[in-house]
Amino acid sequence: MGLDVYVGSLTRYYAHDWETIVQQAARSQGIQVQVMRANPLPDDEIKDPAQIRDLVIEWRSKMQAELKAAQLIDADLDWPEEPDTPYFTDKPDWECFGAMTLLAAYEEEPKPIFGSRWPKTLKDSWVRDPKLKARQKATAPGRYSHLYGCMAWIPARLKNPVTGPMPSGDPVMIGSAPVLLEQLELLNQQTYAGSPEDLVRWSREMPDPSETRFELKAKTGLGIVLNLTRLAVEHHLPMLLDY
Repeated sequence: MGLDVYVGSLTRYYAHDWETIVQQAARSQGIQVQVMRANPLPDDEIKDPAQIRDLVIEWRSKMQAELKAAQLIDADLDWPEEPDTPYFTDKPDWECFGAMTLLAAYEEEPKPIFGSRWPKTLKDSWVRDPKLKARQKATAPGRYSHLYGCMAWIPARLKNPVTGPMPSGDPVMIGSAPVLLEQLELLNQQTYAGSPEDLVRWSREMPDPSETRFELKAKTGLGIVLNLTRLAVEHHLPMLLDY
């Protein structure tokens, strides 16, 4: 099961009016690709973009009311939801995304006196890494709180992530794109200190699936997700994981 990251209107996302980078590459070569998702939508889903937009706007209004009632936001939630809103996407896959998340979890730990600060290889069981589990269960928010466990990010400033349903009804943890951008920039500064040129290069150097070196996968994940988060903030759009 692969992982893509999507930045754009939720109307366009739920109308399936977008392509992953694999689909885009295949289309340019005249090849058809069928995307299989972990949680496919029902056959009777609404397909009309106008109806989807109405549902998204209604969902956003309810979320805004709840967040304001909880004093988690001050400004109204507002971002483009037109069907033709531009979108951006890339594919870090789970291993590169996971390596980046582990990088954050390990960076929050005290620096060891001996040995490497980060894992040397990325294990298949990375989701069960004790340091990552500890960060996910921590009651106090860490330096990278809008990364751990979040599946979607809205273009609004939230102090802490919140758990709630998406327009599809699926309950997820939702973070803040502006706060995530600040946290990822800090993560880059505290670890590999990549220049803008480095980050672009890392995002393009997708490691081979057989590659196990942690640093290569973490750099690729950081380059891709940091770039997409910047686009989400710059264009004031939601960002979410698609798998």
